[in-house]
Amino acid sequence: MQTFSNHKSTVIGVAFSPKGDLLASASQDNTVKLWKPDGTLVHTLIGHEKGVNILAFSPKGDLIASASHDNTVKLWKPDGTLVQILNGHENSVIGVAFSPKGDLIASASIDNTVKLWKPDGTLVQILTGHEHWVWGVAFSPKGDLLASASRDNTVKLWKPDGTLVQTLTGHENWVNSVAFSPKGDLLASASRDNTVKLWKPDGTLVQTLTGHENWVNVLAFSPKGDLLASTSADNTVKLWKPDGTLVRTLTDHENYVIGVAFSPNGDLLASAGYDKTVKVWRFNRDDLIAHACQWMGDYLKNNPNLTEEERRLCGVEASATALFLQGEKLAAKGKINEAISKFQQAAKLDSNFCLNSAAKSLLMAGKQLIEEQKFDAAILAYQQAQNLDANLQITATDWNSLCSNGSQHQQAKKVMFACEKAVKLVTDDEYIRDSRSLDRALTGDFDGAIEDFEAYIEWTEDEDNDKVGLML
Repeated sequence: MQTFSNHKSTVIGVAFSPKGDLLASASQDNTVKLWKPDGTLVHTLIGHEKGVNILAFSPKGDLIASASHDNTVKLWKPDGTLVQILNGHENSVIGVAFSPKGDLIASASIDNTVKLWKPDGTLVQILTGHEHWVWGVAFSPKGDLLASASRDNTVKLWKPDGTLVQTLTGHENWVNSVAFSPKGDLLASASRDNTVKLWKPDGTLVQTLTGHENWVNVLAFSPKGDLLASTSADNTVKLWKPDGTLVRTLTDHENYVIGVAFSPNGDLLASAGYDKTVKVWRFNRDDLIAHACQWMGDYLKNNPNLTEEERRLCGVEASATALFLQGEKLAAKGKINEAISKFQQAAKLDSNFCLNSAAKSLLMAGKQLIEEQKFDAAILAYQQAQNLDANLQITATDWNSLCSNGSQHQQAKKVMFACEKAVKLVTDDEYIRDSRSLDRALTGDFDGAIEDFEAYIEWTEDEDNDKVGLML
C-alpha cells in the first residue's frame, strides 16, 4: 500500500485513466492532481474556485471531467490544458460520469437535477424528478441507462433522452453513490443507512450488504465484476463478492473514506478521504487467496487444485480470523477485555496476524460506543487500542467526539482528558475549543471555559470563514 499526500485538504474523488498510466484525485483544496501509479505527481490542475468533488476520465482517456462546489464541470486534457467549462447548474456539482462512447457527460447537483452535456459544452437534457440533492450518476455499460442517486433516499433510472424508467426505493436514508457492474447485470447503491444494495436493472432488489458501521459513500466494481469496493464514514474500504460475501476490510485511513476506483486491470485499488490522502492498494494472488479463505467456509472443498501450502495457510488463517471476528463482536458490545483475549489468541495461532488490525477494530468499536453513550467502555476501547498498537493515531476528531458527547451526558470529569488530547492535536480548531469550553464549565474551570468560548466567538465572526466547505 502506498500513500499519496500532496493535497492540502479532504480528497473526495479518485479515478484511473483507461490505460492505467494516470491516477487523478479531486480535493477540497480546489485542485485536481494527476499521479503516476508509483506516486509521482505529474500535474496539478488549477482553475476551480471552490472544492472539487469528483472526476472521471473519458473512455479514450483524452478528457478529464471535474465537478466542483463552484457549480461547474471543467473538462481538461491530461496535460493540464483546460478545454471546456460546463455552466448551468445552480448549486454545487457532486457527481459526474462519461457515457461509454464518450458522447455524453452526466452531471449531478444539489440543485436536484441531472444535466446531460456534449463534450463541446452543449446542454442536451435536464433530468428533473428527484425531490432533493442528487449525489451521484453512472451510465450502464451499454449506455442505454443512466442511474442517479439522491438525498431523497431513491435511485432513479433514466434513458439518455431523459425518460424516467424506474425509481428504486428501499434505502432508509440518503443514497450517496451508484455503480453498474461491467456486464450491466447489477446496479449497486450506497447509502447513509450504512448499507449497500444490489439491484437488477429492472428494479429487483437482489442483495443488501451490511457490515459498515457508518454511512457508505462511494462504490466501484472491479473490471471483471468479481469484486465491489465500498467506502465509508467508518474509515474503511470493504471488498465484497457480488453474492454479498465480505472478502476484506481495508483499515489504513484515519478518517472518513470517500472516493474509490479500481485500475483497468484490477491489480490496484485507489481510495481517498478526509485524512487528505490517496492510498493505493496492490493485490496479488497470495494476498487474495489468504483473505478469501477467511470468509469462505467451503473454499477448501471447492478448490481441489490448491497446493498443500495454500491449504495450510487457509486453515490457519480461517481459525485466526474466526477468533478475530469474535473479538470484533465482543468489542462492539462493549466487552473490551474479552475482545482483547480473542485478539491475542488469534495472534498466537497465526504469527502473521497483525495486532494493528485489532487496534483499529477497537478504535471503531470505541466510536460506536460513544454514540451509544457507553463512555466507560469507549474509553477502555481507546486505551486498549493504543496498548495494542503504540503507533495507532487516534485523531483529534475522535477525541473531540468523546469529549463533546461525554460532556453532554453528565460525564464531564471522565472525558476531560479527551478534550485536552483533542486540543493538543489540533490547536487551531475552534469547534474543538468550544467542546472543551463546555467540559471546563461543567468541571468548575470557569476561567478556562471563558477563554475557550471567547476564542470560539472570535473565530465565528471572522470573515475568512466563508472558506469552510460544504460537508459531504
